[in-house]
Amino acid sequence: MQADKASILGDAILYLKDLQSKIQELEQSNQESKQRYQELELRYKEIEQQNKELKGNRFMSSAISQPCP
Repeated sequence: MQADKASILGDAILYLKDLQSKIQELEQSNQESKQRYQELELRYKEIEQQNKELKGNRFMSSAISQPCP
C-alpha cells in the first residue's frame, strides 16, 4: 500500500513538473508573440505615414503642374 502511494505521488510530481514546463513554454511564446505584434504595429504605422506622404506629394505635384485659370 505504501509503495502505491509513493508511486502515485511520484507520478503526480512528474506531471506537475511537466505542466510547469509547458507553462514556461507558453509564456515564452506569448512574450514572443507580443514582441512580434509590437514590431508589426510599428511597421504598419511607418507604412501608413509613408502612404500619407506619398498621397500629399501626389496632390502637390498635380496642383503645381496644372495651370491656373
